Amino acid sequence: MRTRTIARSLRGVGLLLGVSASLLADDPSLAVGNIPADLRKGAKAVVRRHEMIFEASKDGGGTLTVRRAVTVLDPSARSHGVIAVWYDSFTSVEELEATILDANGDEVKELRGSEIGDHVGFDGMSLAQDVRVKVAQITHSQIPYTIVYEYEVERDGTFMWPEWEAHPTRDPVELARFEVRIPEGRSLRWWCNQDTVRPQVSGDDGDSIYVWEYRNLPALPPDEGWDDWEDATISVRTAPNEFTMEGRDGSLRNWSDLGSWFYSLYTTRRQLPTDAVREVQTAGRVGYFGKNLSGLSLHAGPDEVCEHTIGIGGMAAVHGVLRS
Repeated sequence: MRTRTIARSLRGVGLLLGVSASLLADDPSLAVGNIPADLRKGAKAVVRRHEMIFEASKDGGGTLTVRRAVTVLDPSARSHGVIAVWYDSFTSVEELEATILDANGDEVKELRGSEIGDHVGFDGMSLAQDVRVKVAQITHSQIPYTIVYEYEVERDGTFMWPEWEAHPTRDPVELARFEVRIPEGRSLRWWCNQDTVRPQVSGDDGDSIYVWEYRNLPALPPDEGWDDWEDATISVRTAPNEFTMEGRDGSLRNWSDLGSWFYSLYTTRRQLPTDAVREVQTAGRVGYFGKNLSGLSLHAGPDEVCEHTIGIGGMAAVHGVLRS
């Protein structure tokens, strides 16, 4: 999954195949011999399945399931076995599983839980933030082989719904599929970088189901100065019309509604709490207010840091310097 900063997520405001419930098993359809010849020619890897499902819940959250299978054809493509799943205070990783299939589609290796690391995320700027990342790596000595993995992320009341690209990498893609399921009484906002692209829309027991699906996509050409990944492949962004974050209701139906929601975050937060001011004045010096995802950090000295959360996910940040 590609890492998303809040800025990129905010810019988005402006099922699997029916034949299986999971890719984590022996699967003859993923045998190397079943790769279409035009996709395999000259490729170092082929993305066999690139599937993302987002099921929105009525309470404003949702469940994101990602399943991917990549056949490694050249040693230089072993990096496909590195799996990174980012999460923060609004998301939680419920599961992360991976296996290796041999050239015939038979399972030969399984990722162990002890091989999954959990690390603090760092964007190179913030001194403190609430982003973390689960990282795993799985590989095999005998090429060709197929890496298969899936993970599930729970999202708690946020308007930062998934973004999806038909090409997760520059490699050719055999199947790319994005499904969004919206419960009755809720609605979906979506945008695609290609005006002619439309989802297939259907219903199921009151739910609305939106599907974008593409097959046998050729490899992307080398970088030719694209400003963003969406310039290279089909890109879809999604968002709700209404949302709730930590008990605060908001709307994305127009910029005025969104602006009003942001303004409400600053209510009673124009000034630091009295105890925070006292701590800083006692320390005798202030560095700066860290712009981070968990709130506000006051750096009182080289070895002393006092933190005060005064916003939602850093979106109600306070900018300025308090001098004693």
